[in-house]
Amino acid sequence: SVGWMRTHAAMIVRVCVAAFMAGLLVHLPGRSLIFSLCTCLIVGLFEKRQHAVLTRILEFKPFLFLGTISYSVYLTHLPIATYLMQHPLLPEQSALVTFVLTFAATCTLSTVLYLLVEKPTNAWGRKAAGFRFVARPAPRVGTVKSPLA
Repeated sequence: SVGWMRTHAAMIVRVCVAAFMAGLLVHLPGRSLIFSLCTCLIVGLFEKRQHAVLTRILEFKPFLFLGTISYSVYLTHLPIATYLMQHPLLPEQSALVTFVLTFAATCTLSTVLYLLVEKPTNAWGRKAAGFRFVARPAPRVGTVKSPLA
C-alpha cells in the first residue's frame, strides 16, 4: 500500500544506495544485476510517490548535462572502462577508483565529442534536410535548459 511505501521508502533507497556502493567496492558475482535492480527500485519508488520529486531530481543541471551528452557517453564509456580495467593507473586499483576514473574520462571525452562532432553534425544535417528544428518541451518537464544546448 501507499502508506507502507511512504514509511519505508527512505530505508529502501538507503539500502539500494548501500548495495550499489558495495558492488563498486567489492567484486560480487552478478553486480550488474544488483545495479540494475537497485536503480529500477529507486525510480519505481519515486514514480509511485509523486512525479514532482523525480522531475526536480532529473532537472538538476548535472543530469541535464548528462542527457545532452548521452549519445557520446554511450559510445565512449565501454572502451574507456575496458582500457582502465586492463591498464590500471594504480597498483591495487579498486572497482570504485576505476568507476570514478571511467566516469571522469567518459564525461570529458563525451563533452569534447558532443561539442566538436555531434552538435555541428546535427546542425549540418538539419540544414541539409532543409528544415529547422524547433525544440518543444517534453511533457512534465520544467524550463531548465541544458548547459550545452
